[in-house]
Amino acid sequence: MISTILALATLFAAADPAPPIIARDVVYRTVEGRPLALDAYRPAGDGPFPAVLTIHGGAWRMGSKAMDAPFAHRLVKEGFAVFAVDYRLAPAATYPAQIDDCAAALQFVRAHAAEYQVDPKRVGALGASAGAHLAALLATRDDGADPKSADPLRRESTRLACVGAWFGPMLLVKPRVERPDGPERLVTDFMGKDADVAAYRAASPLLAVSADDPPFLLVHGTKDDLVSIRQSEGFAAALERVKVPCELVRVEGGGHGDFILRDPDGEYWKKTIAFLREKLRPAAATTTPAR
Repeated sequence: MISTILALATLFAAADPAPPIIARDVVYRTVEGRPLALDAYRPAGDGPFPAVLTIHGGAWRMGSKAMDAPFAHRLVKEGFAVFAVDYRLAPAATYPAQIDDCAAALQFVRAHAAEYQVDPKRVGALGASAGAHLAALLATRDDGADPKSADPLRRESTRLACVGAWFGPMLLVKPRVERPDGPERLVTDFMGKDADVAAYRAASPLLAVSADDPPFLLVHGTKDDLVSIRQSEGFAAALERVKVPCELVRVEGGGHGDFILRDPDGEYWKKTIAFLREKLRPAAATTTPAR
């Protein structure tokens, strides 16, 4: 997956070598003396713009916000401001470090909405693989706002307006047997060797679904041999049971993200843009009241 995204970044950079970045390495949080940063992108013109928080993949243990530059580049061209975030990586940092960082990044964006000319009520998230898991987990968690906090950032909401989640694991299960080179090692490194079944359940978006969750667009290859499409199918079914709008886009024959490079303008991308446009349009343009 890492090589796919990096190849895609090279492809888009060759087509347009001047990414519309407006602020690089903006520190949104410092944890135990370590700064965590985001890159901010914005279309030309006056806002407020709808915003998308991009959360990179890499099995929770690899990658950086730079991986999302090609997606940010394309989203800006469609009229979205984009905030690509770094988060702490496993195995040095284990759950819930990664999701706590993503929530803090969202609060930072909302607190600085005027500075970046974005609408704080129109913020969605887009993630692939582990990034999809974190985006979905952020969306299904309770609001992390603390109205009584002395820190103005912590008073901001962690609710999302919508989520695009591509081929992410939505149900984490504590393995009975862990092979040193098996895929389950990726999950145990993320969760930590001492995590119990309750922690695995808390880290599973599928088990946190509720009727007040935001709309979802799921994308998954039918031949994904790393994260089975059954993960997205089960998550979609859970959302449908509580009547949360959700669409699952099946990429026929697609593996774990290989279709992104093979067909960057495919139907999955067109549906993602249409979904973000619909769910992040101004409230005055909607036909139903905002939640």
